[in-house]
Amino acid sequence: MNYIRYSTLSSRIVEIYTSPTFKLFGITILLPSLFLFYLQRIVFIERGFVFDIDFSLVLVAFLAGRLAAILLSLIVVLAGAIVIVAEIYFFDPFSFVRSAHFISQLSISDLTTTQWIIVVMALTSMIALPTLCFHAFKGVSFRHAAIPLFILILAPILDSLNGLSSIYNYKIGGTFIDQKLSGSFLSRLVQRGHQSRESVYVEPHYSKVKSASQELILDGNSNVVLIIVESWGLPFPTGANELITSNLMNLQDHYIVNTGSVPFQGGTTYAELRELCNAAADYKSIIAARDCLPQRLSRNGYKVIGLHGFSSKMFDRNLWWPKIGINNFEFAQQLSEKGLGTRCGAVFKGVCDHDIARLIHERLISTRDKQFIYWLTLNTHLPLPRDGLPKSTFECRQFGGSGDIHDDCRLAQFQKGFMDNIAAILSDANLPPTEFLLVGDHAPPFGDVVIRARYDNSLVPYIHLIPKKN
Repeated sequence: MNYIRYSTLSSRIVEIYTSPTFKLFGITILLPSLFLFYLQRIVFIERGFVFDIDFSLVLVAFLAGRLAAILLSLIVVLAGAIVIVAEIYFFDPFSFVRSAHFISQLSISDLTTTQWIIVVMALTSMIALPTLCFHAFKGVSFRHAAIPLFILILAPILDSLNGLSSIYNYKIGGTFIDQKLSGSFLSRLVQRGHQSRESVYVEPHYSKVKSASQELILDGNSNVVLIIVESWGLPFPTGANELITSNLMNLQDHYIVNTGSVPFQGGTTYAELRELCNAAADYKSIIAARDCLPQRLSRNGYKVIGLHGFSSKMFDRNLWWPKIGINNFEFAQQLSEKGLGTRCGAVFKGVCDHDIARLIHERLISTRDKQFIYWLTLNTHLPLPRDGLPKSTFECRQFGGSGDIHDDCRLAQFQKGFMDNIAAILSDANLPPTEFLLVGDHAPPFGDVVIRARYDNSLVPYIHLIPKKN
């Protein structure tokens, strides 16, 4: 009797598993949704959602035929993956897609394990999804979509009753499921695209934002060095940033030292325009500029130069830097010709920051003309090199925790070593009066959600050193 019951139950399970409704729900909705949900849990500090209601469009597209439904399913999954991965690096999705061709400039072999997992999962899903969908749609009619559609409609209703809806909440009591069930990546894609179009930039004074460079004295008697430090974010552990900049803070006998923080949005190019032009803009939207910092200083007699240890073609800096007044610049190729051939970094492998720091030091001492030197650093770009640490007195236990070397502490050690190099330059008695400003571009884009949560996701630090008059 028990054998008959077991056999009947097994047959029933197989019948459900092979039913057209289950195949339609499992393959076209559940599997892709779980894939996107997993990516969200890897990347986002906030909890993601389980079901992407955009898959309801896939079921409706089935009316037009299997090919239309398969194509739309691919579009929905791809849109979700783009939105998720773009947010790791503070890109809007359209800028992220537009920047995809720059991948040829990178050293792909140095990707982290998490990044390789995302790449492999994305490629696998793009290959497997059409095949699975073709199988799911075989022998299925639109009437089998009733239950999957009902589930996709029910999910946002439950979110609303649970107080987790992004549209309307009708909370009936306490939270009964501590997880958002529904969302739409296509709507987020459209929303991000609309926001990026709103930041079109023609003249900087039309789109001014708060920047650290607004703190510059610019007295006309000192050189000015503006350094945007890659991935220098504002860590939450109390005092961590003070430890990173401690040797700069110790220069108060000869410099007025001010510290603070400024809001950030977007990736590194957004930070550049924030600090150089006080603008919130995508570099692709630059049409004309007359009031950016390099232009103002050039009109005031400063010799303006821009330095970056990576390719000039990365994010088209060789094209838009001149538009904001940086007509003299040196990238990896020009710096290599000057003897700076050693390479540092991982995926973003380029001229070593400590070599560029030495070059700046030499130029400040040897050149009598007033100089404005803009330097975009490179070597603290994530992912960090797997092996080797810079010379640094920073200990991980000072960063909080057990003292184990995690990725955030390794980054702090790299940044501490960099700050110590700058402090050594400022300590040189032969250095002419020079105003230094160091500011972060964005929070470090860690793929590990736990480490990512240790940094402020809206502010970056700066330290400003003004030479005291004798």
